[in-house]
Amino acid sequence: MRTTETTHSRGAALTAGTATRAVAGTVQVRIVTAIFRPLWILIELVMSVHERWRQRQHLMMLDDHLLKDIGLSRADADQETSKPFWKE
Repeated sequence: MRTTETTHSRGAALTAGTATRAVAGTVQVRIVTAIFRPLWILIELVMSVHERWRQRQHLMMLDDHLLKDIGLSRADADQETSKPFWKE
């Protein structure tokens, strides 16, 4: 009878230990997410601002003939390229 009791108590201890590790793993994931999500948002923001700046630089280099092909005038291009990089 003692063998059965010992086996059941070990099984309960293993189950409790596994549950504790699962909760600890979940907490770790939440901590990592809390740290890296704002960082990822900042990286995406910097990348989008850089892409906007790059597109405006290329627009500024187009000649009038190419601007006409895409349906813009020189005034439209100048207005767009004069915007600060943080404005859409």
